[in-house]
Amino acid sequence: MLDYPLVVIILSNYNGYSIYYKSQPILALCIDSLKSTSYKNYRIILADDCSTDQSIEYVSVNYPYIEIIKNKINSKIAKNRNNAIRYALKNYNPTYLFLIDNDIIMTDKDWLTKLVETAELEKAGVVNGKLVYPDGRIQYAGGIFAIIPRNRGRGEIDNGQYNKIELLGWACGGFSLIHREVIEKIGLLDENFLIGYEDIDYGIRAKNAGFKILYNGNVSAMHIEGCSSTEYPDNKFKKDVFYMYQVGYVYFIFKHYNYIKRILALIVVIGAALLSVEGKDRPRRLVNIRLKDKILWRLGISLMAILEGYRIFKKCYI
Repeated sequence: MLDYPLVVIILSNYNGYSIYYKSQPILALCIDSLKSTSYKNYRIILADDCSTDQSIEYVSVNYPYIEIIKNKINSKIAKNRNNAIRYALKNYNPTYLFLIDNDIIMTDKDWLTKLVETAELEKAGVVNGKLVYPDGRIQYAGGIFAIIPRNRGRGEIDNGQYNKIELLGWACGGFSLIHREVIEKIGLLDENFLIGYEDIDYGIRAKNAGFKILYNGNVSAMHIEGCSSTEYPDNKFKKDVFYMYQVGYVYFIFKHYNYIKRILALIVVIGAALLSVEGKDRPRRLVNIRLKDKILWRLGISLMAILEGYRIFKKCYI
């Protein structure tokens, strides 16, 4: 029988009050879905990455029980989460931490109970569930390792084909339950990753340290993918996000791959910048390959990202 160990929910936010879905701020939708949980022992911390909108004021007034940690400068995903993780471990001594992004909406009130039960029964270090798009198609049904680590099932119609519990390679960082023992043994997220790949890197480190990473497809949530980044109404911000993703992947390549895989992966970096293999409305198939827009711009950004990603790796490991 579950004894409800303490879980600290760390909600990452950047300008979530000013981004709307169905006429409501995504930040409000996310928080309302979190607090509807049937789980009996949890706290919520808002890890705000220096929002410039009314996110802090809105949460302070409408959700006074939520503790807010606000960065003085925008530090990006890994560092923002790390700040909140340190605070939670020091002040609350939780058994688990649950990391979630502000564009995810829980659709099952028993979601946290199911995740904790899975972690407790299976002695897992990290557990997460399935993410679906608003139209019901799958966005993430577990992480798979490949030359480019990818989301299993993306773009597929959800017919329950992934509704099971199983070991997988890595867990989506914006929807993960992590046992404190994992953090105590392998440390925090690698802050050299600004946006993306910090979760995949963490999965590799956790597995190498002997921890189980489990996917429970019986836990599902809606992900309004890109709401907090690619659909933010600032073109420069969108371009910066693309560049940071590319830099993160290149850094990941040099950190984890051998020489041959590095060469193959760098080729894929260029290909992924120019071609789209899958999407919200289509699964990964050769017939679904599409050419992206702004090819020359994307190519230039990718070349700069390769240089920057290698520079970061060289600074840290050479």
